[in-house]
Amino acid sequence: MDFVSCVNKYFKTKYFSTFFNQKDNSVLKQIDTVLTKPFEHMQEYFGEGIDYRLIMPGKILQAKYAVLHNDTLVWNITAYRMVPGDFEISVQSRRANNWAFILSGFILLLAVGTYFIKTR
Repeated sequence: MDFVSCVNKYFKTKYFSTFFNQKDNSVLKQIDTVLTKPFEHMQEYFGEGIDYRLIMPGKILQAKYAVLHNDTLVWNITAYRMVPGDFEISVQSRRANNWAFILSGFILLLAVGTYFIKTR
C-alpha cells in the first residue's frame, strides 16, 4: 500500500489521490518516493567519497588509515567509514630543529676552544 492510498484511507477521502495525479505536486511525490523507497536515496551518500590530502613537514612517523604519495598523505573518506562512528584521522611527523644543532655545535666549539686556551 502506498503513501497516497494510506492518507486517503486515514482521512476517508479521495482528494490526495486526485492531488497526487496533478502535474505540479512535486512535494507529495517526493514524500511518496522517500516513504516507499527509503534506501534508494542512500546510494547517493554511499557512492561518493572525499580524498583528503595533507602535506606534513619532516619525516612521517605514524599515519592512521592514510596512503602516502610522495610527500602527501591521502585519506579516502566515505560514508561507509562513518557508519560505526566518527572517522578520526591522525598523523605524526618529526622535523629536525636546525637552530638547536647550530646552537649545540657553537657551545661545543666554545667549550673545546676555552679548554685549549686555558691549557696554553
